[in-house]
Amino acid sequence: MTYRSIIDGQSGAPFIAEALAANGPLIDPVSVPAPLIEMYRPLLPALILDVWEHFGIGDLGGGRMRLCVPRSLQGAVDQLFAGDPYLGGDTYALAYGAFGDLVAWNRRHQMVYVNMQLSSVDVPALINPALRGPDDQILLEGLLKLPPGALDAFDDTGTQMFDRAVEHYGALPPLHIYGMHPPAPRNEAFSLENHRVAEVDEWLSVKIAESVFKLDDPAGGRFGLRTIGPDPDGKTPARAGEL
Repeated sequence: MTYRSIIDGQSGAPFIAEALAANGPLIDPVSVPAPLIEMYRPLLPALILDVWEHFGIGDLGGGRMRLCVPRSLQGAVDQLFAGDPYLGGDTYALAYGAFGDLVAWNRRHQMVYVNMQLSSVDVPALINPALRGPDDQILLEGLLKLPPGALDAFDDTGTQMFDRAVEHYGALPPLHIYGMHPPAPRNEAFSLENHRVAEVDEWLSVKIAESVFKLDDPAGGRFGLRTIGPDPDGKTPARAGEL
């Protein structure tokens, strides 16, 4: 089996192995069938396909982040970005956090991060096109080298929750998360006691249906740039970098 990804003019093999070792080991890896890999070849960078082919999918960071095949969460992703002029129709989830956050790939704007606690979407290269780069390099940095702790959740006291959730609820089975209950809280405290082990796709569907997600620019300190979804009738979407 060969690697097709290219990083700095070289095979992606050592870069993938180094990143997985730093954030791993990959826990409970599951192989991805070859026909499924081929189905996504026209849609995703070679780097993630190499990961699937040579390592499979599984948990990183002790379970804080789970690599996944997009079709597992495509219904929720399509629900979130339905009609969105920037992200609709070509966004694919590649990983999810233990509390439901998503790390996704968009064919036009590269990395997409969805924070469920804040109902926030961050698309760095949409906000600042200068951040674009070779797909394999961007995905290496934005997914495989993403500190899994970045997908931990913080309760209302500012305390990280993952280790306590594992102790309280046990390790998560595949395609499950520690989901806030209810998924879109009104006055409920964001606390460990108000979380439940939930099937990720079902939880996401409720969260998305009952929440308003905004495009944010955390790096630039700008928030609420636009509501995720269709733009109002007659409004011409701004170009990347002009939001």
